[in-house]
Amino acid sequence: MREGIHALLSNADDIEVIHLAGSKEEIGILFTKKCVDVDVVLLDVEIDSIEPIGLLEALKVEYSNVKVIMMTNELNEKYIFDGVSAGADAFVQKNLDIQNFIRMIYDVHKGQQLFSGEIARLLASRIRSFSYSEEDFLEYKLRTKDIQLSKRERDVAYFMMKGHSNHQIADKLKLTEGTVKNYISTIYAKMNMNKRRDVQDFLINLTED
Repeated sequence: MREGIHALLSNADDIEVIHLAGSKEEIGILFTKKCVDVDVVLLDVEIDSIEPIGLLEALKVEYSNVKVIMMTNELNEKYIFDGVSAGADAFVQKNLDIQNFIRMIYDVHKGQQLFSGEIARLLASRIRSFSYSEEDFLEYKLRTKDIQLSKRERDVAYFMMKGHSNHQIADKLKLTEGTVKNYISTIYAKMNMNKRRDVQDFLINLTED
């Protein structure tokens, strides 16, 4: 499979195949300074002994400018949704014809996010059937910033974002004001902030992005 893709891509204009990897050890080569010269990584989610989502996350942390295209034979919803959440720039089925595949590489290199055929239809179908509450959306956006709040802390943060006072938050959540203050102190610490207005502005801007 790898050699076949290599041969096909080698005939494409402006594409140079720098490295082929088929094991966890070989992929370790990508985590060297040479990886700064890599623009696009094609990651096969079905390579034995490799945890593709973990590798994708590591690449995105270490080399944020590198574009990653996930390739799969099967419509594995977990891999697709986990891959999208982890920052995959594209998800493509391996049976995509070579011209469209090459075009996708060019487009992803330019900054587009693309999903082919059945994968795009699967994503669209799940999005249509899924609805976020404002609180759910806040939780999702906090996770994108690696801010881990407990359920009750998120509840308090949500009402802080809405401009409620400690007394109002305590009333809505059936807590004492002292407990609300303790939660707010924890929120300050986790967000590395010490002013209510700063937290409120941060959360508002976060959910409007």
